[in-house]
Amino acid sequence: MPSKKFLRKYGLRVGEVKNIDLRETYAQCTPGRPVDSFFGDNGMMIDSPHVEFAQLYYKHGLKWMKNNYKTTKLYLFKSKLRKKGFAVGMVDICESIKRGYLHGKHASDHIIVLNTPFCNSRYDLKEDGGRVPEVFAGHHRIGALLALKKFVVPVLFCIDGCPGSKFSQGKIHLACCGGT
Repeated sequence: MPSKKFLRKYGLRVGEVKNIDLRETYAQCTPGRPVDSFFGDNGMMIDSPHVEFAQLYYKHGLKWMKNNYKTTKLYLFKSKLRKKGFAVGMVDICESIKRGYLHGKHASDHIIVLNTPFCNSRYDLKEDGGRVPEVFAGHHRIGALLALKKFVVPVLFCIDGCPGSKFSQGKIHLACCGGT
């Protein structure tokens, strides 16, 4: 279970843990954000830069990835978000996922998904209403799992505990509010 602090920060309530096919999950809907095109025409995680990075990393290794990182969709994705540097965190997640999805200190750290897009429930934006389950937390882990062909895993479904409040934290709030 994610920390109570994390859930409280975003106003999420715990739902149930269910096995789902990660090939049928969607990236978080963030209208107007300059990176939505990186998830294909339909916004599915299977088309994400995270999957491409993990596939290349598992196939070619760290040295190759460092030499070719600037040719990946993840590099372009991060550049659009004005993030610099090599994706060390993604490498760490790829290595961790090789040892198992829910293992060690991460034994109850499930990927979090929503059955209603956050921008719809929280901000009353009606765009892309059919894109569920929407990944709220765990995009990098999904990329690594899909690259390893681990398609069906248990995820935590959460519920928006503050629907219509038009408030969240950080980049989620900025993306849904157009930077205000």
